[in-house]
Amino acid sequence: MIMISFTHFRRMIVKEQKVVVDELSNLKKNRKVYIQQRNSNIFFLADKSQILSSSKSMCLHPLIHIKNIDELSV
Repeated sequence: MIMISFTHFRRMIVKEQKVVVDELSNLKKNRKVYIQQRNSNIFFLADKSQILSSSKSMCLHPLIHIKNIDELSV
């Protein structure tokens, strides 16, 4: 059984979201973006700008949370 700290888990999520933001930012304008339905192999066409903005916000919120946890542990 592998145990990881909550802070480490949050940092992994932030790294993943940064990759998603970077990939979406570098897509050509004529490319389509699909989002996968949870627990399924079904994909739906999505709005690139909406997905990009939600990914950026998901990236920011854990950063704030990680900062608060790190301050408490000092």
